[in-house]
Amino acid sequence: MKKSWLITSLSNLFIASCIGFLLRITQFYKISIPYGNFLHAHSHVALLGWLYLFFYIFIYWMYIPKTSKNKKRFTGCFWITQFSIIGMLFSFPIQGYAFFSILFSSLHIVCSYYFCWISWKNISHVYSIDNLYLKTALILMLFSTLGVWSLGAILPTLGKSSIAYPIAIQFFLHFQINGWFLFGIFSFIFKILKNYNSPIPKYSYLFYFFNLGTAILTFFLPISWHISSFIFYILNSIGLLFQLFSLFLFWKYIHPPLLVIFKKKSVFIYSLYILFILLFSVKIIFQNFQWIPEIAEHSYLIKNLTIGFIHLIVLGIYTLFLFILILTFISTKKINAFIKIGIIIFTIAFLLTDILLILQGAFLFMDWGNITGYFIIISWGSVLFPLGIILFIIGLCNKNIILLT
Repeated sequence: MKKSWLITSLSNLFIASCIGFLLRITQFYKISIPYGNFLHAHSHVALLGWLYLFFYIFIYWMYIPKTSKNKKRFTGCFWITQFSIIGMLFSFPIQGYAFFSILFSSLHIVCSYYFCWISWKNISHVYSIDNLYLKTALILMLFSTLGVWSLGAILPTLGKSSIAYPIAIQFFLHFQINGWFLFGIFSFIFKILKNYNSPIPKYSYLFYFFNLGTAILTFFLPISWHISSFIFYILNSIGLLFQLFSLFLFWKYIHPPLLVIFKKKSVFIYSLYILFILLFSVKIIFQNFQWIPEIAEHSYLIKNLTIGFIHLIVLGIYTLFLFILILTFISTKKINAFIKIGIIIFTIAFLLTDILLILQGAFLFMDWGNITGYFIIISWGSVLFPLGIILFIIGLCNKNIILLT
């Protein structure tokens, strides 16, 4: 695996975290910038430049035969995709959603279609539980882009003020975050178990059914924010119930062999995995408060809760597990000090800011006002994100760090 790919993706995370720090500082110090435009740049670079590219890297790394044809195809697609990220990084802050930002976003989607096609060709002939999760992840990624393409019809006919506009955006985000990325993580988990000759955990296919049902049915929650219906509440509730069943199966059958594998790797990796599984559980428990209709509604209306929940998934669960994957595939047992310190600082930044976000959201829900010192703590606490990432990158650049193939 080319180290340059990992460093490129981590650099996107560094840039996204710098923009995130800027957005929080400007709110506290009242600095005038086109906030919405920079927010679009932050979210696109984080979601498509960091998470998407890292999933791209690990799918290629763990699943694709390294033939000369595959190397040429995947390398070319990777760098064209990165070019689209750079385009979005510069176009969104300047013009928001306009010609160039839409052009680069469309280029990214086209690249993702090509990536799905060449990946599918390489895995379609092999049947295994990890391949099932990966194929589903790729299908859900393709499915999510229907939300983006539908905007082309919605904007000129119904406009931004219509309920179709936010639903289309939620469709894309939901099946990216709760579909493609979630099933991608599970495919990596089952691949690790397979690589370490661990038996297929019991009820893995039932676990798959519950997670697929959850991904589909919980989309009715964001629909219910715009279209009030008791049916949508029931469907979302069934999805939440499926999610609880999947959590039980994970703890009972999938977690134990994973725990053994990571414990053998190192104490540090083992500790990160424990935090990952706790955050994964907290996310599901937190989501089940949506059984209460008032909380389900305010989870959308109170932006602190919305952002805190998204960061919990993207930074606390997915990013943390991707860090674990990197450490798992480093050839030496001794983890570089820069990498270790960088991950620790990043994790502290996440825990500090996300706990504050969710607590402040709870304060607003209870009508208690603002937490004392909230804005200055969360603003300057955010500077730890880019600091942690740059240390990680420095450690990864060390010539003694060799990645297993």
